[in-house]
Amino acid sequence: MSAPDNNAPLPSAGRQVMGEIEDRLVRSVQARYAENAEITPEKVTEIIGDGDPVEYDGWDQAAEDRMLARWEASPRKKSSDTIGTRRNNDNPLCEVWRLCLRFLKQAPPIMLSPINGLQFTGERQTKTSSDLFTVAACQMMSKLFVHPLWRGDYRPFVDALIFAAFCRVGGKANINLSFRWPRSCPVIHALNAKLRELTKSRSPLPNTLQKLHRAARDNVIGSGATESLFSEALYHIGKIATIDEVPLDTEMAQIRQGIVPFQVKDLDAIKKALDEMASSSNRFEGSVEDTYAVFKSLGRRGQIPSVKQLRGLDARACRQVFRMSEMPERIPEEVGEANRSTSQARDRSHSPLAQRSHRIPIRSRSRSHSRHRSPDSFESDRDSHHLQERRSSSPAIGGRSSQDSTNGSLAGETYEENVYLPDDGGYIPEFSEFTSQVEAEGSSRKLNPALPSPRVTTGLRPPLSQALETDEIRQIRHEVDKLGTRIRSGETERYRLINELKEDYEKRLETATSEHAKAIADLKSEQAQTTALLTKFSEHFTRLDTKQSETERQVSEQGDLIKTLQEENERLRKSAQAAPSQASEPERSPTPVEASHSDVASGDESSQQSESLLSYLARKPEGVQLPRVQARFTITAIPSFNGSMRERNHNMPNEPGWRDYFP
Repeated sequence: MSAPDNNAPLPSAGRQVMGEIEDRLVRSVQARYAENAEITPEKVTEIIGDGDPVEYDGWDQAAEDRMLARWEASPRKKSSDTIGTRRNNDNPLCEVWRLCLRFLKQAPPIMLSPINGLQFTGERQTKTSSDLFTVAACQMMSKLFVHPLWRGDYRPFVDALIFAAFCRVGGKANINLSFRWPRSCPVIHALNAKLRELTKSRSPLPNTLQKLHRAARDNVIGSGATESLFSEALYHIGKIATIDEVPLDTEMAQIRQGIVPFQVKDLDAIKKALDEMASSSNRFEGSVEDTYAVFKSLGRRGQIPSVKQLRGLDARACRQVFRMSEMPERIPEEVGEANRSTSQARDRSHSPLAQRSHRIPIRSRSRSHSRHRSPDSFESDRDSHHLQERRSSSPAIGGRSSQDSTNGSLAGETYEENVYLPDDGGYIPEFSEFTSQVEAEGSSRKLNPALPSPRVTTGLRPPLSQALETDEIRQIRHEVDKLGTRIRSGETERYRLINELKEDYEKRLETATSEHAKAIADLKSEQAQTTALLTKFSEHFTRLDTKQSETERQVSEQGDLIKTLQEENERLRKSAQAAPSQASEPERSPTPVEASHSDVASGDESSQQSESLLSYLARKPEGVQLPRVQARFTITAIPSFNGSMRERNHNMPNEPGWRDYFP
């Protein structure tokens, strides 16, 4: 509302301009409040159109019961039941309802539903509220609903949202797109003509939607014509919308069904486009935030609906959507053009069922036929803004138009089988009047066959009652009712089976998920135990490797010692073998003295050998033990000649006769 927060204050001229802009904005918002009276319960019933649906032709109590059964079994009811239990999260949704009812004359669940080719898709869905608008989406929609671009008509807002969402996720998919507003804009006419041509050819779009609109806009501007403000808004939306490189699978499935999924980012693209127009070209008095702030400041509390009323209104609107999806489709295509003026006169009613309150038995068409409506059949609000209070038509009447607009068929009007339309637009009698007329004319022709047929005199198409007898008509209707009952019962059974299959699948999936989680936990536990055992075995193997290395080192050292002992043993053996060969030589017998000297010499040699052996044994490694000698050596004392020398002689026998030689 105020100027940007700068350090330097605005000059007096700037403050005056800003004040004038704010004053104009406040006056325009006050005028909007004055034009749109506060919502009353009666007005809500008129907008939703569910006052007494059973009283309308073609919708009996059986159809109502089937619809209620579908509603009770639908996931949408589960989401609706959570309203009123989310505490502060219900306040933004309540504000969306208040602004949408008062300034767009629509109920949000009807306006933003597949009836109008839209479906909200949250970035994060929960089991209990996946069908409800998120808090961020509610806040953004509240700011956009009161913008002056829509001029109190919900249809341009729906078209802008479809354009923004399709630019993001649609790519080049050909889903029978068409834009309805404003009817006098040459850019919208050119874009619709191109889309109808592509729809008839059943080929994908040659380019993205924003590029197709830009090309039509360039051609119109190049020819000197002027585009509408709405077309300029679409141009800015196309520049801002970001294309998703990988759309969600659920979004692509909805696109293939002709439903455009929208998210908060699409609403934000519309907001940024409108702000860009307000700042660059001064097409609006203020930004989206400024306009919404003025609406908030001038509004008052206590408006309908309250948070306590919200759940009931949401359920009523959703049930109305269910009714619209099951409306019978009986309008022949060839009578659509003749009823264009009648449809345009009744285009401002709010609900398909509300439009059936007229005496003329004309029935609203359901969603599939609503796409055949011509964009030219809708009037811009700026053409009737000063004539009457603006009322938006229902989504079934204001459904998205498509390629067959040239044939003039309109959504929202169907005729009974036994009713014909006079070429001069005169009064259309009902079935009872036709019956009496046929009976009177039949009797007259019997009395005077020369009377011409009414078809010849008036040039009108004969009604079905003139071609068939009353009993035949009754029989045909009976058969049609039976067929319709069978079809509807089949649909009910199919819905029931689908729900049962879905519930069974969810239960089985939940059971399998829990079993898999348990198995995974067991496997993780076993893996942890196996890892602990592997660690223990690894440590044990490491110790065994260390012991093995030590044992191999000891074995190597003992092998070297054994080899050394074997070599010494071999040398001693050879020495022992050489000694007997010397003793075999013929010599004289030594005297006892020589013998003692010889023994002493042998003892010295033996001592030297013993010392050599001990030197080898001294070098043995630690830990190596030699066998012990159990018997003690025989020690003999041998005196010398002078009695002063004593030697050890291990080889001298202690025999008799030797002692005589020693003193």
